[in-house]
Amino acid sequence: MMGDQQNKRKGVFGRAFDTARWLSPSLSNTINLKRIRRSGVFIQDLAEVVRTQHCRGYAGIILDSSGKIDLQATAAAMNMDAASFMGRIYLRRDQTRRGALGSFCLGWVVLLFWLYEMLFLSWSGSRLLSGLFFLPFCASLFVFAFRNAWLNWQLRTRRVGGTGSATAFLTTTEGFLPR
Repeated sequence: MMGDQQNKRKGVFGRAFDTARWLSPSLSNTINLKRIRRSGVFIQDLAEVVRTQHCRGYAGIILDSSGKIDLQATAAAMNMDAASFMGRIYLRRDQTRRGALGSFCLGWVVLLFWLYEMLFLSWSGSRLLSGLFFLPFCASLFVFAFRNAWLNWQLRTRRVGGTGSATAFLTTTEGFLPR
């Protein structure tokens, strides 16, 4: 009698879950809700640490009067010497150069493959639809190349913010590909 009242209070989903647990004792081990819950709490704790460390330990980039990065002041704010800060800038420039060139070349390869497929292979509704769905992926490679080339230009010219905007990058006389 007492078990019937508890089943009525559980509801439909609770009774179905109890039945599934009775049918398969390893179902609770398969789902492992406790582990999922602990992982969620761990991710929340990590996010909180990242938020507090970012707010507390990062002073930001310091600009001079012309809008360029003040290397000495920024390095001092980050508790680094200027030489190691410049080393990090050169390392990041190299990373953005490789990322821009790699995604630019990969974008052209993918675009040429897509163009070959659209021109020379037989057309069907599913092929045309998959080809149209493939174009945003191809465009994202070129956007990624542009973003990395822009970041490389910002690091090379030491301009950020308004003086290092995308329009300033597009109107510069330098080439698109990074150095």
